[in-house]
Amino acid sequence: MEQIPFVDLTRIHTEIEEELIDAFKAVTDANSFIQGKFMEEFEREWAEYNKARFCVGCSSGTTALELTLKALGIGRGDEVITASNTFFATVEAIHNTGAVPILVDAKREDGLIDPLKVEEGITEKTRAIVPVHLYGQMADMAALKEIAEKHNIFLIEDAAQAHGATFLGRPPGSYSKAATFSFYPGKNLGALGDAGAVVTNDEKLAFRMKSLRDHGRQEKYLHGEFGFNMRMDGMQAAFLLKKLEKLDVWNNDRKIAARIYRENLKDIKGLNLPSLNEDLESHSFHLFVVLVEKRDQLLSALKERGVSAGIHYPVPCHKQPAWEKRYGKMHLPVTEWWADSCLSLPIFGGILEKEALAVCEAVRDAAKSL
Repeated sequence: MEQIPFVDLTRIHTEIEEELIDAFKAVTDANSFIQGKFMEEFEREWAEYNKARFCVGCSSGTTALELTLKALGIGRGDEVITASNTFFATVEAIHNTGAVPILVDAKREDGLIDPLKVEEGITEKTRAIVPVHLYGQMADMAALKEIAEKHNIFLIEDAAQAHGATFLGRPPGSYSKAATFSFYPGKNLGALGDAGAVVTNDEKLAFRMKSLRDHGRQEKYLHGEFGFNMRMDGMQAAFLLKKLEKLDVWNNDRKIAARIYRENLKDIKGLNLPSLNEDLESHSFHLFVVLVEKRDQLLSALKERGVSAGIHYPVPCHKQPAWEKRYGKMHLPVTEWWADSCLSLPIFGGILEKEALAVCEAVRDAAKSL
């Protein structure tokens, strides 16, 4: 059987190879390597794409979230509620501000943060809620916005996996104080290295973040406060500008594959499909995840059939050694069930319909032997 990769970045980079070479040459000709005009252009384009007033380019998705929290004055003595069913960087960014991450459980049907558990976790020390838009699907932002406003706390979206996603027709950042993005190479919109960004409609917040990301700089050699080195480099910005032109096309490739998966895998015993908040169009399908009773056996069986798959995530944040050492043990049953059951199937910009159909055939064949 033909080998089907979990993700194939070579495919999309080959497609726009000339554009990427042109971007490289433009940056080297302009000597605009750190921040600069390419970053500023990307900030304008990414803000417009997300219907936001401002964008702040950063060095990574992790620093984008940490920068946002710090710019809002969140730190020691504060609590920030977030999901455990996510990549560890979300929790790490909160911890690095000096605030205490408060991890809450997920909804069984989609793995996203549970608004009911969020409200139960609020205390007098809570300063913010950070929902994670997992796998490309936005959390229930209407419910979370209502909770945040009720308790007068910040709502900050971790949209690291939600490039092009919407909730009730609105993109990340439109329900909250800010939304943070990662442009790690494997994301729907990925750099050729590390990069991130924040979108917001708050002018004062954007201004402070732009200062803090650059050593607290107000103007050259004048620093108003102690800041950080969290700057986006011009080369990554130039590459992202070229790739942004293709984002909707590549996202559509993902949606076509997702539709094939959902139509062909819906009746397999022992395999369940997560629910959709709305429909396929609102989901950007950074990952396509199924829930499998005998997950590890299916993973091995797919490998034997030439299909690469993954697990996102095998160890939830509250079970990580770093968490248990610092904050102790805790039990989040739904999150733990997801960690034991989730399996990510191949999905990426440029995936072919015949590849998605071949994955379905392999899953159905492998499931017979489980």
